[in-house]
Amino acid sequence: MNTKHLFRQTIRTFLKNWIAYITLVFTLNLILTFIIVPIMRWLTKVIMVQNSVPYVSYTNVGWLFTKRPLAVLELALLAIVILLLVFWQFAFLIQGIEGIHHNQERRLTRITLSALQAMRQLRVSSFIFFIPYFVLILPFSDMFFTSPLLSKIQLPDFILTFMESNALYLSLLVIAVVVVTYLGVRLIQVLPLTVLGTLHGARAVRTSWQMTRHHTWSYFWRLACLGALIVINLVAGSVLLYGLQLQLDKQSKTIAFIGAVANMALLSIWVKLVGAAVLAIFILMLIRIIEQSPSEVATPNLTTLKHPRGSRRVAALVVAIFLLGQGTYNAGPYSHFRA
Repeated sequence: MNTKHLFRQTIRTFLKNWIAYITLVFTLNLILTFIIVPIMRWLTKVIMVQNSVPYVSYTNVGWLFTKRPLAVLELALLAIVILLLVFWQFAFLIQGIEGIHHNQERRLTRITLSALQAMRQLRVSSFIFFIPYFVLILPFSDMFFTSPLLSKIQLPDFILTFMESNALYLSLLVIAVVVVTYLGVRLIQVLPLTVLGTLHGARAVRTSWQMTRHHTWSYFWRLACLGALIVINLVAGSVLLYGLQLQLDKQSKTIAFIGAVANMALLSIWVKLVGAAVLAIFILMLIRIIEQSPSEVATPNLTTLKHPRGSRRVAALVVAIFLLGQGTYNAGPYSHFRA
């Protein structure tokens, strides 16, 4: 299927149930932001305080391994837990979007259980593969696949800053980025194949490699189209709000101030909506490619049930409150500009 036709079909599929897709993404973000991430931060702080570790940097790596081996072990175990949670996050998203796509089970509890079931099928060898996949490959597609948990285990900024300050290291870094980006495209279907097709690590890698063979540029163009979709929507939203603010500035200072705060809140909400929509479209696109590929991918075992409208309305209400609160919070720093 050519990129244009696939893109058009995926957008059409998303628009049929766009509220359900966005609600699913935001619900997961709420769980991560207000429950899982704070717990991980607290555990990290406890480990460092209990082991008297002031900070972690390349300057004290030797000291950590020689003087605080228990802290290193505890932090490593915490990193494994975070990686498992990252896998669960994407399994949750893929299972949920697949269910909405086929008009199947949408209840969050059922999707959560399906994601946990996918984790149970994760072999140790597959998990070992996902460690470099999550740490090195996945962050380079963070415009689409994002996780607040990955910031806890990615390469620290100080290492990248150190490499960028040296011409040789910078050249090696550029080469590594090119290689990792290529591998990221060739292995882009590994997560959906593992979650939906119940394929284990090595087999999912082989299948993804075969699916993208002779189609690497097609995948690049599809990702470029999604990137363009993000830019166009964000620029369009910013231009519209800027034009509105120009008109409000012609009014009284009070109206101009209220308009500025409201526009900042609307822009924040718009950015999050666009991000959630593009993430859903991205996963839908991968799912459609898998469904139309002659691969040994099992059909997801989801039961078609009646959708509980009450729980969906509650979830949508929580998401709406979160968006309004987030927009108001982001606009808050501008309140001191009031005349």
